[in-house]
Amino acid sequence: MCGRRSGAAVEAPSPRRLALGGAGLGVGFLTGFLGVGGGFLIVPALMLLGDLPIRTAIGTSLMVIAMNSGAGLAGHLRHGAMPLGLTVAFGTSAMIGGILGVRFSNEIAPLHLRRAFGVFVLLIGLSLLVANLLPEGG
Repeated sequence: MCGRRSGAAVEAPSPRRLALGGAGLGVGFLTGFLGVGGGFLIVPALMLLGDLPIRTAIGTSLMVIAMNSGAGLAGHLRHGAMPLGLTVAFGTSAMIGGILGVRFSNEIAPLHLRRAFGVFVLLIGLSLLVANLLPEGG
């Protein structure tokens, strides 16, 4: 019987799970292809499609980013060396910032955290839009 119990129903994945899987695939592709797609895409996807509270979505997002970064690093290493000193310095600074960010976020109500995140994403989007509308070298 191929390991299935007789009479056991096979559940089809829910549309929400399929959408979450599709969002993960899309974020992974964007991260690998363009080097973007971290928390500003993962956190909203986890909150909207996975029904996670913001603090859980942030923690989950960080783990997804770490795994995605490892996959991207493995793919890009074959294209040349990376500046190890700069990488270690930036990575160490980012880890310290992450620890400080967790401590700071625990002092903020989830509603204010969601609003601040939304404003941050909006500002990043606007700055990218303006930067790409300016002429080259401008």
